[in-house]
Amino acid sequence: MKPVDWGKLAAISEVFGTIAVVISLVFVGVSIRQNTAVVQAEQQNLLYELTDSILSDIVNNPDLYEIQAKGSDRASLTETERSRLYDFTYRSVNVWENAFFKYQDGLLTKTQFDSWNEANKLWIECCVPRWLWDEMKDRNFHPSFVDFVDALY
Repeated sequence: MKPVDWGKLAAISEVFGTIAVVISLVFVGVSIRQNTAVVQAEQQNLLYELTDSILSDIVNNPDLYEIQAKGSDRASLTETERSRLYDFTYRSVNVWENAFFKYQDGLLTKTQFDSWNEANKLWIECCVPRWLWDEMKDRNFHPSFVDFVDALY
């Protein structure tokens, strides 16, 4: 019987151990990538649901369209209309801010955020008068988001 060459056996074990570690790392990397994709999809779905809820308010309360149309002239709004416009705008901008920070945290892709951002920029331009943004921005939103939106006006 030949004696066991412990050196060769140790070298073979190290090779198999290294291969096992590499396979484990590849598995962990793939798992993390899949988990990230799932989290990003969940975050986008959440934002869509929030936006759908806000848009449903407009559909179910068509007078919000009229209030938005009158909103450029603050004096033409009643106190109730100003409150309704403020609340509606706050909810909408809050969802946008949520998307802004989810993107910064890596929970939304650039493509996902860009689609939200473009839609919100159009909405700001058409429907959120500067007086309203100025009234709400410093009380309700993070300064970095305020700077981001201010750059759009």
